[in-house]
Amino acid sequence: MPAIKGVTLTAQMKENIMGRLRLALEQHQLVLPRDSERLLIQISAQQCEPSKSGTLKFTHTTGTHDDQLWSLALAVYAGHEPPFPRLTRPMQNGLNKPNS
Repeated sequence: MPAIKGVTLTAQMKENIMGRLRLALEQHQLVLPRDSERLLIQISAQQCEPSKSGTLKFTHTTGTHDDQLWSLALAVYAGHEPPFPRLTRPMQNGLNKPNS
């Protein structure tokens, strides 16, 4: 079973995730399908502005969504993360038991 890693979407993490997506698009590492109108609309409707804390705040136009955009951005981010460390001991009953 593959490892699963959660991501807490803090303001800084959102900047990192969107920055990685932008870089992938700019470097032509990602090609968007022309027939994915919803995704293209979500990308173009996304807005960002500096917050009082100095991080970027991401929003979208009222009446639009951004779920497909964030799904794509998270997938690109996950694809660039270093691989998960492998367990050095076998798992028993779902728990990694310490050596005796």
